[in-house]
Amino acid sequence: MKLPLNHPIWSRLYGPYGVPDVPETLAELEAQWDVEVAYRLFWGELHHQYDLYPVTFAALPWLWEIAPHSPDVLCFFSHVVRCAVAPWGTGPVGAGPRGKYRGLSLKSGDHACPWLPVTARLTSADMKILKALQDWFTVNSQQICDACVEAIPQDDRAVAAMLASGHVALAGGRTTAKAIEMWSNEHEIAEIIDFCPPVDAEIEIARQTSKLIGARNTELAKFLDDYIRFRS
Repeated sequence: MKLPLNHPIWSRLYGPYGVPDVPETLAELEAQWDVEVAYRLFWGELHHQYDLYPVTFAALPWLWEIAPHSPDVLCFFSHVVRCAVAPWGTGPVGAGPRGKYRGLSLKSGDHACPWLPVTARLTSADMKILKALQDWFTVNSQQICDACVEAIPQDDRAVAAMLASGHVALAGGRTTAKAIEMWSNEHEIAEIIDFCPPVDAEIEIARQTSKLIGARNTELAKFLDDYIRFRS
């Protein structure tokens, strides 16, 4: 669902620092893609410390259409998927309200943030639009993750890990996604196992992911194989 850029709900779709002028930025990027502008939008207005917001989900359909599907851009999409399905953030403190996805509760009361002016708060009537944004994400998240996996490079550990983590998390491998993040930060396998030991329910996810990315990044595939063996 591409929400029209002139829709009045944009004035109530908040991010980490209030209600940003995302429609203007999206229109600018649609006219001419600019990496610096896009990165400021990605990491400054749509995401903050693993948190997502209603404006994040409103911007995604636009960005998926207009952004180049390059590895650096797809890293943002993969990270959003990982954050959206993460189990953290079940209440109003810290991670903010969540429903099916983190940051996208369909209860208007959850969005009555005290730091937002009353006139800038989402209303009960707005929940229908948030539900449509939720549905778009549900329908498109697997396609997003597939594109991310296809873009995994052989020679960049950090990018490979970020692109794989959304796919793994969406499949239910949330602990494995954290293990991959630690691997990208060059932690030793013993430290990774100690911090996030393999979960029985995720072994097959890790195994299938290793097979899927084996030719794309042999180091990450080998790490996943080693990670599985600690549970075998």
